[in-house]
Amino acid sequence: MFKILILGLPASGKSTAAQKLSQAFKITHVEADKYFWNSEGLQENNKMFIEKIVQILNQNESWILEGHFKTLRSHIPKKMDSIILLDYPYPVVLYRWFKRSIKIFDFSDWRWLILKSRILRQNYEKAILDYADQGVKVMRIKNTATAIEDIISELKN
Repeated sequence: MFKILILGLPASGKSTAAQKLSQAFKITHVEADKYFWNSEGLQENNKMFIEKIVQILNQNESWILEGHFKTLRSHIPKKMDSIILLDYPYPVVLYRWFKRSIKIFDFSDWRWLILKSRILRQNYEKAILDYADQGVKVMRIKNTATAIEDIISELKN
C-alpha cells in the first residue's frame, strides 16, 4: 500500500513523476489539475474541487497525489507513506516552464512563477516538517537525470 504526495514548483515534473510511479506500482495517480479546472478552462468551485479529491483519496487504498497543495493541504490525510519533493534548481524549473509555455503558447503566469516560487518552497518545507512528525518518509530530489528511477528503487526498499 502506497500513499504518496508529490510536491514541487510549477513545471518541476510532478505529473510526469506521478505517472511513472503510478505505472511502476500500479496505483492511482490523482492529478489535481484535472479537477481544479472545468471543461471551459476556468477554475472549479474550491469546495467541489476539494470534495472530489478527498473522495478519490478515500476510495483508493493506494494513491499518488500531486498538484494544488496549498488548496488541499488541510484535507490530505496525515497518514501517508512518503512525500517526494522535487526540489530542482530554480533555473531548471524556469527552463521547463518556458518549454511548456512554448508548447501550449501560454505565457500568462510567468510573473506568478517568479514571484511566488519562494513562498511555495517555504510552504513545502513547513509541510515536510508537519508530516515528518507523523513518521512520513521524505525524499528530496535535486537531480533530474535519474530522479524517477531513484524514487522507484527507494520506494521498493
